[in-house]
Amino acid sequence: MAIVQQTLEHITLFTLNISLFHGNRKLSAADLKKALNVTIDTDASKAVMALGVKRVFDKKELAKLTAVKRAMQTACALVAPPFMGGFAVPNSKKDALAEKLEELKQKGLSLKADLVARYDSVLDEYAKLNPQWTDIIKQSAFSANYVDAQIGFDWNGIGISPGDSDGLMAKNLSTKVGGLLGELLLDIAKAAKTLSEESLFGKSGVNRRAFSPLLKMADKLDGFIFMDSRVGALAQMIRHVLLVMPKEGRIEGSSLRDLVLLTSMLEKPDSALQLAQKVEDTGVLDTYDNVFGSLPQAKPASVVVDAPAALLVHQTSPPQIVVGSETASAVPPVAAFKQEVVYVAPVDNNPFGF
Repeated sequence: MAIVQQTLEHITLFTLNISLFHGNRKLSAADLKKALNVTIDTDASKAVMALGVKRVFDKKELAKLTAVKRAMQTACALVAPPFMGGFAVPNSKKDALAEKLEELKQKGLSLKADLVARYDSVLDEYAKLNPQWTDIIKQSAFSANYVDAQIGFDWNGIGISPGDSDGLMAKNLSTKVGGLLGELLLDIAKAAKTLSEESLFGKSGVNRRAFSPLLKMADKLDGFIFMDSRVGALAQMIRHVLLVMPKEGRIEGSSLRDLVLLTSMLEKPDSALQLAQKVEDTGVLDTYDNVFGSLPQAKPASVVVDAPAALLVHQTSPPQIVVGSETASAVPPVAAFKQEVVYVAPVDNNPFGF
């Protein structure tokens, strides 16, 4: 329980209490008949289908409220992993997060007040824009008072105590705290996967904006050094890889390869933790040299390739692939085969296929 207590002393549980008005009602067969002259026997079809919902308020107005909710969730997720229905925020970042959440809360409440004040006029305009559904929208509309009661923005930040160290609650809490490192690394893995899919995959070069998600990951990891020193070591490795990148221009070639390699390791919690352990054992510089610096662009790499039939040369010994040879002569098509060869990429080429 000592480790659990130490962890809990360094974190504050932040929870969000946000409710929104979605502007939907259940769609009925009578609505379809009135608006579209479509008849559906709901008694015969209800076992296998549902009619869904009808939107009785302009979703563009409601999108502003949804954006505030997402901003509050993002503010928490940037500094902490999910924990007990909320976010385990390091105490070193709780004050800044509290200020951000309060700012967003007030923005949400301001948008709510404005929407409620304009509710009737927005509803009338929305109904006019949908003439076939005007009567249905008006008859199904919610009252402004109902909307006012439905929308809410709030947050809480509380400390957690395990209570009696021998009690059932303490044992249950111990299990959750024990999984916090895993949740943190899973959070990093998701962010790394998003970076890979949206910014790196299939690219021959990227600009320095691709660094931003990695720096955010490092900042997030730094907040949890108290929990496991390897977390700080991983953050240190991320920053070092970015530090040695070109200071200007696009990130290409071996630099891009290092960026992709780092991201691919962060995508797998086990690999990320192994990288962190290497940093712990040998330091950042040696780890960088061993993991990243050991892959110069022109270094031969053993790969399995399909032999191009047009570049095979007849001889008694096993066929050789003559790449770029002016003397290579075309031969009749032969059955494809696989041969392990050493492929040396040209110095100015990227052998990783970015």
